Amino acid sequence: MSAARRPILLYIARAVAFVWAAFWLFFGIAARVGEGLRLTGLIMHVLFPGVLFLTIALFAWRWPVHGAIVLMLCGLAVLVLYPLEMRGAVSLSTLLFVVLTMGVPPLLAGALMLIHARTHPPAFPFKTED
Repeated sequence: MSAARRPILLYIARAVAFVWAAFWLFFGIAARVGEGLRLTGLIMHVLFPGVLFLTIALFAWRWPVHGAIVLMLCGLAVLVLYPLEMRGAVSLSTLLFVVLTMGVPPLLAGALMLIHARTHPPAFPFKTED
């Protein structure tokens, strides 16, 4: 594979998506252990968002264009809904932390995947003739 055809942007996007998902999965497990949460707390801190984000990252790995759209929708939802829902309930630093770690990475990964798809059209195994 020539250097021009290597999907560097796709690799970076996948890495960003998986680091994002792994961070939130770890964060949920650590919160469970550190706070001694019960089963409902485990579900809320591990399944949402960790496992959900991991599922989205796996989906984006398999189907980059559709996954990019899902990643970007997820990031936009966090960027819009979290500040609206938590207005006045959390400090500005907490709000910025959540937005920067939960909302921005999927937007970045999704954008990189779409740029990759635009610059690297799929190669067909057969030649088409007019």
